[in-house]
Amino acid sequence: MLISNCDDREDAFKLVPIASFTVSDSIINVKDAVYFTDNSIYSPSSWSWDFSDGGTSTNKSPSYTYNTSGTYTVKLTVTNDYSTNTKIETKYILVQNQIPIIREEIENIGNIWIFDLRRSFDPDGEIVYLNYWIEGCDLNITTKDLSITIDFDDLACQKPFTIYIRAQDNDGDWSEVKEYAF
Repeated sequence: MLISNCDDREDAFKLVPIASFTVSDSIINVKDAVYFTDNSIYSPSSWSWDFSDGGTSTNKSPSYTYNTSGTYTVKLTVTNDYSTNTKIETKYILVQNQIPIIREEIENIGNIWIFDLRRSFDPDGEIVYLNYWIEGCDLNITTKDLSITIDFDDLACQKPFTIYIRAQDNDGDWSEVKEYAF
């Protein structure tokens, strides 16, 4: 057999890269890093990542931190000397909001109760509202103040009664409800 065109034979060895990647975890919390590993084949020499929230990277195997909860698509484009190839994983990363954590100090002076919640925090944002209500009373208040003073002499509450407190974060999610029985 005679090969008449050597260029065709050389072209047969010029392989288009095939983009491929894995991720350390596809479900993460806001502000947690996720690690991407490039598994592309046929010798890519450049990488272009798009994390669909405005963030990008040209590292081979980057880590990335999402600052907002949501579902994100990840796109990897790889290039070698011969061509370019792209892999898109739609709705690949789920970033979950972390709910606020209530930390309280309670002080009692007669019938006045002070609930100091200033040690409360949101691991991935900030607390924007505090909501409290008293079962057995006509009281349901939402406030930005993280210190509450309740004078039970001013309330027409049936005893015993329970105070419920929860906090809302900047993503609109509520903490677990704390209960205080009196």
